[in-house]
Amino acid sequence: MVKELKDWHAKNGTEMTKGWIFGMGYDDAVLKEGRHPTKEDLDKVSTDVPVVVVHISGHFCVMNSKCLAMSKITAVTPNPGGGIIRRMSGSEEPNGVLASGAVEIGAALFSTTLMRALLYDLLQSHNQPNYISRN
Repeated sequence: MVKELKDWHAKNGTEMTKGWIFGMGYDDAVLKEGRHPTKEDLDKVSTDVPVVVVHISGHFCVMNSKCLAMSKITAVTPNPGGGIIRRMSGSEEPNGVLASGAVEIGAALFSTTLMRALLYDLLQSHNQPNYISRN
């Protein structure tokens, strides 16, 4: 997935991605790593542009470091009711994975992008992940 996001970003240039790089429909069960991506993975795509990917279930999203900072999600941010901010092993630092109710913490930041992505996704093959940007 990181390669696809990087390729998309390289192909479409930085003007299209000044807002966000947004991915829809990843499935950790079929990724070669066999796990959710982390902020470290998404930071390989960009550390200057916020990157968010949403799980196929809609119950998880992953943010890069830029997006976490914009969302003010830090080591001292408590887990919200009904949600979990996953942490780096042995620390309280967020690893970028937000589960269930925690997704709502950043939703206000990317809600416009999310709506555009959902509409875009409806126009594409439902079984293929889609990557778009805002702007």
